[in-house]
Amino acid sequence: MAKLIFSSLNIACTIYVLSILKGTKDTIIITELGAELISAVKLYGVLPAAVIFTLFYTKLSNLLTQIQIYHLLNGCFISYFLCFGFFLYPNTSLIHFDFSEVILRYPYFKYQVLMFANWSYSLFYILSEMWGSVMLPLMFWQIANRIYSVAEAKKYYPLLALIGEVGSVLSGVTLSILTRDKTSVSWEISLKYICITIFIAGLIISLSVHFLKKYISSEQTMRPTHSAKPGLIESFRAILSSKYVMLITTIVMCYGVSINLVEGVWKKHLGLLYPHSSDYCNFIAKVQVAMSCSSIFFILCSSIVLRKLRWRVGASVTPITMLITGSLFFTLIVFKGSISQGWGDHNILFLCVIIGAIQNIVVKASKYSFFEPTKEMLYIPLDDELKSKGKSVADVLGEKGGKALGAFIQWSMLSFITGATLVSISPYIFFIFLIVVIAWISAVLLLSRIV
Repeated sequence: MAKLIFSSLNIACTIYVLSILKGTKDTIIITELGAELISAVKLYGVLPAAVIFTLFYTKLSNLLTQIQIYHLLNGCFISYFLCFGFFLYPNTSLIHFDFSEVILRYPYFKYQVLMFANWSYSLFYILSEMWGSVMLPLMFWQIANRIYSVAEAKKYYPLLALIGEVGSVLSGVTLSILTRDKTSVSWEISLKYICITIFIAGLIISLSVHFLKKYISSEQTMRPTHSAKPGLIESFRAILSSKYVMLITTIVMCYGVSINLVEGVWKKHLGLLYPHSSDYCNFIAKVQVAMSCSSIFFILCSSIVLRKLRWRVGASVTPITMLITGSLFFTLIVFKGSISQGWGDHNILFLCVIIGAIQNIVVKASKYSFFEPTKEMLYIPLDDELKSKGKSVADVLGEKGGKALGAFIQWSMLSFITGATLVSISPYIFFIFLIVVIAWISAVLLLSRIV
């Protein structure tokens, strides 16, 4: 019971931070610099950060205990977020650079230049993305996988996911309350309060990990052994030689690519509909609350499905949901010119945003309730080496690599097609989206033969 209580507290706070960062990072980039910049930040910022972190983590896991690594990473994350809200964001006019002449000389590198010129925004976005890949799937679930058996996982993992949605609901309510005022001054103040809540949640996470440490120590050691450990290259060679881990990485990467392709187009339309920071963030907050309510329903369904039916059924829910809802959204975007006749541009824009929001809500609800639990079950039979380091490759490099690949697809079109926008390249993105989701479903079927 103790491990369930502290695990529940941990996942609720982790998802609170994850959810509130999602709305905040997008608001800052899209309203300040434009939705097109997101692909450049993911490609040239998030992906290198994921690679560096994976190398760093693989080495660090040989030197420190999992608990020590947990506290170290958590402290680094929440310290920057607090610093950003109170010191960096209020002084962007002093710390950011004006590279407008460079952009005129080298238009093909426009987005990279904007990214580095506005470095504090980019770093906030990068660390927000890394929190989602590091603190939840890697750090939290790694400890959970050590203290829960396969039988307990089938029973408690859907429950933990359900409890985690409390954090998501709370983040949506918090954002909605803090962004009611529409002035630019109020947004700066709201951001400070947002960062304070992130810092408090981070402290609670560290406290819960401290108590989990005592419980984990009674069952199994979390300290690195003093026996000879494989080097960095040997560790990666062992991980990459595992077909099982590579298939896990594939499904994680396919999710990252597909959701990135859909969200890029949706967020572009959302930015057009709500150009002000407070308005944009307030809408995102409402989407998060709706997503959490949907997740609760999906989690209740998943608890039944995962107990009664085969792994393949639960693992197939998210890619099939992605295929259906994503196809509906892209069809509306591609043919909105024909549909808008008689509707008006503003009305069709609003419809695109709503359909995109519904797609985002349903897919992410299915991800948290079906994709995550079924993916975590795949790690349980692995030995400690693959369970730790293989998980870091699949979860961090897989997801961020997938999102970076999706970002590269968008960035390359935006950079080299004259006058391209996320709206104009939507038909090409739709075609690539279909290929990726089909590959995802194929990987699930291959894994189902092994599980």
